[in-house]
Amino acid sequence: MSSSNQTGVSWGLLLVTLFVPIGCAGCSALGPTTGSEDRSDAPEPAASAEEPPSLDSIRIEFRNLSSNAVDTQFYVASEPVAALPDGLLIPENLVQAGIGVGGTGILGPLTTDEVDVTCAEQVVVGTGGGEFLDANLGTVLGQGPVRFMQSDFQFDCGAELVFEYTQTDGGFSVTVFQDH
Repeated sequence: MSSSNQTGVSWGLLLVTLFVPIGCAGCSALGPTTGSEDRSDAPEPAASAEEPPSLDSIRIEFRNLSSNAVDTQFYVASEPVAALPDGLLIPENLVQAGIGVGGTGILGPLTTDEVDVTCAEQVVVGTGGGEFLDANLGTVLGQGPVRFMQSDFQFDCGAELVFEYTQTDGGFSVTVFQDH
């Protein structure tokens, strides 16, 4: 058995184990909820879908509109980034805690989740495109395009941003927009 196949099987077991018995605390099928598990090391969860984020944070909503699992590949740089997107898409900026199944950054098919992140002058948020995964086996099916947004240029602190992951006839897509 090749190492990539072993990795796929391991991911499949992880996804099946996490999706089936416990679901996704903090996630819901096409509607955000506030999770009940202790996430003291995670970014602060959004208070309520009806309550706007504070002016010193940004609310990020993740929407997986596909029938696949999605690794959000979500990144936050709280200081100016000289070379985008490469300066953003580095391991130190990857945020998984508080997002998806067990804080892995992985969303189940047709689910949403949200998280508040601290806003700073010139904060940059984005995705490496998201890896679309077979929900049963965990194997990578494809990836969407890199997307990012900068505060003070495309949004202000207190904004609500949406990262929408979809599968189309032509492949996989990620759309990022400000929810008014």
